[in-house]
Amino acid sequence: MKVRHADDRWLVWGVSRTPHGDLPPDVLARMAADRQRAAALRVVTRTLPIAWQEDHSVRVRFIGHCGRIRDAWRRWAELEFNDRPVFLEAFGGNGGGPGFGFTDVRIYLDREIAGRAWRAGCSLGFGGGFGPAVAMLRDDLALRVDREQLNLELVRLTEPGSARM
Repeated sequence: MKVRHADDRWLVWGVSRTPHGDLPPDVLARMAADRQRAAALRVVTRTLPIAWQEDHSVRVRFIGHCGRIRDAWRRWAELEFNDRPVFLEAFGGNGGGPGFGFTDVRIYLDREIAGRAWRAGCSLGFGGGFGPAVAMLRDDLALRVDREQLNLELVRLTEPGSARM
């Protein structure tokens, strides 16, 4: 599946590029607003195991680049949810100058990036991140990758069939 804002430039990132993930400001703002809306969605109504596929070709991309990430890895999964294509991507690695490591998890809905989580740490003693990766399906319903990256959860505001308070 071809998705927008998915490419392999992360293989040559420095530590300063991890927080924005090479995404445009409007995409980052939309995902931040969705992440804030999703914070109220706490009821997990369905859990789908993620069938990750390892991307073994990542070892040969940008091989001669002097700033290439070491120990790079990438995995992905595809599924449909209510006839909507969902693409999940997780990648990361280690870099130098100063030393750092990162993990980036992304959710794409309808071939557009809809949610993202990341974590990074640096040998100089700082780090950061946010998560989990969450993609809003509607105001009261979202898809979320669990912290262990094992499951895709359907989360909502209330239990199905219960009255809102």
